[in-house]
Amino acid sequence: MSQFLLYAGLAGGLFLIGYTALHASLSFSILFSILPIGLIVLMLLLKYPYATLLLLFFANYFIMGVTRYIPELLGGIVIDAIVGVLLLGIFVTLFKKKLPWEYLKNGLTIAISVWFLFCILNILNPLAPVQAWVIGIRRTAFYFFFLPILTFLLFNRYRDLKLIINIWSVFVLLAVFKALMQKYVGFDAGEQRFLYVEGKAATHIIYSGIRYFSFFTDAANFGCGMAFALVFFSIVSLFVKSKFLKIYYIIISLFAGYGMLISGTRVAIVIPFAGFALFSIMARNVKIITGGAILLTGLFIFLNFSNIGQGNTYIRRMRTVLHPEQDASFQLRVRNQQIMRTYMADKPFGVGIGTAKAAEFSKSEISKIPTDSWLVMVWVETGVVGLILYIGIILYILIKSCYIVMFKVKDRELRTILGAFLAAIFGIFVASYANEVVAQFPNGPIIYMAMAFIFMYEQFDRQIEEQKQAKYTGNERTT
Repeated sequence: MSQFLLYAGLAGGLFLIGYTALHASLSFSILFSILPIGLIVLMLLLKYPYATLLLLFFANYFIMGVTRYIPELLGGIVIDAIVGVLLLGIFVTLFKKKLPWEYLKNGLTIAISVWFLFCILNILNPLAPVQAWVIGIRRTAFYFFFLPILTFLLFNRYRDLKLIINIWSVFVLLAVFKALMQKYVGFDAGEQRFLYVEGKAATHIIYSGIRYFSFFTDAANFGCGMAFALVFFSIVSLFVKSKFLKIYYIIISLFAGYGMLISGTRVAIVIPFAGFALFSIMARNVKIITGGAILLTGLFIFLNFSNIGQGNTYIRRMRTVLHPEQDASFQLRVRNQQIMRTYMADKPFGVGIGTAKAAEFSKSEISKIPTDSWLVMVWVETGVVGLILYIGIILYILIKSCYIVMFKVKDRELRTILGAFLAAIFGIFVASYANEVVAQFPNGPIIYMAMAFIFMYEQFDRQIEEQKQAKYTGNERTT
């Protein structure tokens, strides 16, 4: 009977596909034809949430580049849909096997829950149009809340952590190779439309040269993403056990550093400065602290007190970070913030989530002023109350993570990996005063997943110890 139903369903489906191909429009018939495949894929994604989270990690890195060639595709909606499928898959999984809900019992879960609840209640802000709130809540709280939780539930093995790191390393290489193609081959049709039709040439082809953006949303996002990778992989390369991985991660960090330079993103240089400084302190090792101090001091002297490499566009542009008073764009940001400060004086809860980026839904004049900063955007949308709460939550996460890395993690390699993540995250948040990179794909989701990895140190340490014990026992038996 089941075989009869299968064949009958197959025959009926083929008949409907043929009928629509003959009587419906081409676009509708194509959509109808691929519908069965889509349903099969959806069923597989619901059945295997682990694979779906891997898909999310992949889509997060490339989706905004894909939208450059398919303008009708909404990148944020795609990521939202995958997260929605993941949450539904988690619900389906509840009926089949037990999930490690105990992994959610930590300070990070509490912290992100407080922020999520605050942002949900912000819908009551009378200044916030509902449409703007629906759009803005995703970048402000949705990913920050759900991605760490999904990571706790699905990527809770040490090998998952290593898998994500190695996949990310390949993505970094691909990102830099794409930027190199832009530099030495030229911009393709999608990128030319991005520059000359969408008007991005004004910020990417400037007097000091071309700012390359790879398949990221823009050069600033690309530069900060590469700086984030530079900090992480350069630190991990120093302590990883495998010689092959040591060399490989050094290569990744060099490529990431080059990508950071050709992006022409000045604020990106802050990320390695802050990241390496924090890691040097966390290391609690005189040699590392001394070496880090010498490296950072030497880099500061090179940029601030010398003219070496001044003929290079990218080095010359990086030097302007240390002289903001000479930077016209920085001065414009200062003037904009003064206007915002006056407007925000009587709005302790801000003008509403999403309003800073949704001028079409808001009559507020402040919606027409670019925030140019993640922290400024949080301040405008949630007010001084929201900004203080957000900064307090981030400081708690950073301080707690420092404590974990410095005093709780037992395995040296794990301590290095988590410390490298923390150093890179710290650098990103320092840079977030001048950039909105925290809220953008792909850096934001990677940051949120990394936070979860840090807070899962106990599980990772235990798994590493169990692996060592199993290996020791096995060796003992063979002898």
